[in-house]
Amino acid sequence: MASIRICPWPALQFRHRSQAIPRPSDDCVVTRVRAAHSLRKCPVSRVGNPEKTTSTTILPLFDKSLQTTAIWLEEIQTEIGPNRAFAWRVLSVVLQNLRDHLPLELSAHLGAQLPMIVRGTFYDQFDPTGLPKSAHGADEFLASISDGLKDSRGVDPREAAAAVFAVLDRHLSRGQIDKVNRSLPRGIRELWPEQEMAE
Repeated sequence: MASIRICPWPALQFRHRSQAIPRPSDDCVVTRVRAAHSLRKCPVSRVGNPEKTTSTTILPLFDKSLQTTAIWLEEIQTEIGPNRAFAWRVLSVVLQNLRDHLPLELSAHLGAQLPMIVRGTFYDQFDPTGLPKSAHGADEFLASISDGLKDSRGVDPREAAAAVFAVLDRHLSRGQIDKVNRSLPRGIRELWPEQEMAE
């Protein structure tokens, strides 16, 4: 029986299992190489350069978030002292306690207005079970802030809350601040800087 050899190699037929495996002819190998070469010449559809996409979209947003966060921390430092790490801790603790006293939908709207980096700490350890803590007044709110800052240097929790509330009042939309103020228990609402509180 005549042997049958099919290109492309290595798809081969054998004469008999006792006979040696036939090697592909030079023509077959050349055909295979030419086919591979032609594939390299085929136009490739380019969806986009991932690095370029990242650098032109994500990085500018990240840079802007860093700049805004730095401004917020500087403003907090003017109220509680020149320590950026401590200012970040104060911002985080106060925001998380504020979050837990807001209705979930309003909390989500507030979070959406925060800088990207600050938004991360706003949602850190978030558990919606039993929220909002609408029954809590100023004393419970300040005690929770004090507990969150117990491993840091000392600061009056009322001053910490006022410093963060003032930053939010200056940088977020007036409509959002009004909604936050109206939803807070009276005692916590009174911690908002009087000269900047919504009417």
